[in-house]
Amino acid sequence: MNEHGNRSGKRIVQLVMALMTGMVLACVLPATAQAASCRAMYRLYNPNSGEHFYTANKDEAKNVVEAGWRWEGIGWVAPTEGAPVYRLYSGTDHHYTANVGERDWLITKGWRYEGVGWLTADEEGGLPLYRQFNPNVDPSAPRNNSGSHNYTLSKDENDYLVSAGWRAEGIGWYGADAPTPAMEDGGMWVNTAAWTGSNKELYWIGADGVLATSRVIDPSVNAADAGAGRRAYATETGAVVRGKYVTSDGHVILAAQDGTLETSTGWKETSSYDSDGSHLYYLEDFGNGLVGAKTGDFTVDGKKYHGIPGEGYIVRNGTWVDGGTGIAYTADANGVITKTEQVDYGTQIANLAAALAGTATPGDRSADITVSSVYEKSTRAEVQDYIKVHDMTLGAWGGNMAYASCTQAAATVLAATVDPDIASGQTQGNSGPGGMLSYFANNGLYQEVTSGPLKPGDILADPTHDAIYTGTEIAQRYFPGTTAYIYEASYSRRAYPALHAFGDPSNVKSYGSMKVYRVTGKATPKLGTSFIDYSFALR
Repeated sequence: MNEHGNRSGKRIVQLVMALMTGMVLACVLPATAQAASCRAMYRLYNPNSGEHFYTANKDEAKNVVEAGWRWEGIGWVAPTEGAPVYRLYSGTDHHYTANVGERDWLITKGWRYEGVGWLTADEEGGLPLYRQFNPNVDPSAPRNNSGSHNYTLSKDENDYLVSAGWRAEGIGWYGADAPTPAMEDGGMWVNTAAWTGSNKELYWIGADGVLATSRVIDPSVNAADAGAGRRAYATETGAVVRGKYVTSDGHVILAAQDGTLETSTGWKETSSYDSDGSHLYYLEDFGNGLVGAKTGDFTVDGKKYHGIPGEGYIVRNGTWVDGGTGIAYTADANGVITKTEQVDYGTQIANLAAALAGTATPGDRSADITVSSVYEKSTRAEVQDYIKVHDMTLGAWGGNMAYASCTQAAATVLAATVDPDIASGQTQGNSGPGGMLSYFANNGLYQEVTSGPLKPGDILADPTHDAIYTGTEIAQRYFPGTTAYIYEASYSRRAYPALHAFGDPSNVKSYGSMKVYRVTGKATPKLGTSFIDYSFALR
């Protein structure tokens, strides 16, 4: 191999290794010499059309990324002196060539000439840009010819594409054998859906041409972050944290909508990160240049606090129950924990059901039972404690055993009788029937029933309402002479849970637009007496 071949091969290996490890060769030339000797060529990719795009213009690269193209870094270094490489556009595809004849032929086929894109180095001393052709694309077609060609410094990429069916077309032009210059004026922020396909996220492309991932963006300590103007954190996908981000060790990182990170430590009260008002956070430096909200149990100045996992703010002025551990934390207005209690849901539910059912008069269920009436009918402290926790966690209205939505009522029963995980935020709160239907679809715990009679515990749901079929057993037990009832909470009944007559259970199609879902083998239904008592007790 000649001297040129040795140098070219070595340079290609260096570039491939740099791209694989995330390194970029720093340009050691003075700024004036950089500008006079070389320029970075940016490479982008359209995941929808398969086309690669190349440009020396940073502003154009930014616009293309924000239009949905994926940034692929600096493809090669182009000289500022040399023969031209021409750029053409078909309306759906770009093509680049140093061949005047090819340029003119494409113009006759309807391609628009867009001028000189960059310059090519001399063969002697230059680095070859290999060109590959996709035989499934007709570049002479006026439309629908995207992704006809690819250009790369990497011999490995060239060989891979050829093995996948692309046609090797030799060398398109030559790049400069020079250190890679930094991007002019530093890196750039881009707001794009290029990597998500839907929602736009904020990303930082450093002055080295590398998309920031899994690191702090800090212009005060990192030359690649020149031009960033603020400290931010890029997640493993590259998306910059805006709002809240939970780390692997449970800390909650907080950042403004432009990505600016919280930097102060200690107590901070703010409504900036939550839509439901002001909350109190305790922030600490947990290394790697990051400040985050402390979660779980912790002590400050001898006082105990509890940071809610996933949220970061502390329990304050009330009680919060950890759905995973069943521990109820009660805190004063300053967030100091005054009581910690292990909630035994099974025992308390059974006690409540027994207390209500023992004083019930069959057939006399014309009004909803309020918390005060439950207190009057019960002498058991466990029942009262359960009601307090129940009201706090599920959204009491006006001191009644009420729910914020039909979905909360249904989820409460299902959590106790079928699947505890359904009590999660995926189905409770204001997520509504849509949230419950999504939970069914995503977790595979329920399947839709399209024919045959209903069974106790079946869920009736459409996008606007949901309920649970209780079966004839509970109807006969508490409502003699009736045949079919459902358990529901609706705004028409002041959001109180209640049992109502509802259609003919012999055929699910009689329920109109409401679909019927039934527990599959992945969940263990606890129907029978416990379901009946629980359903009736909470009406």
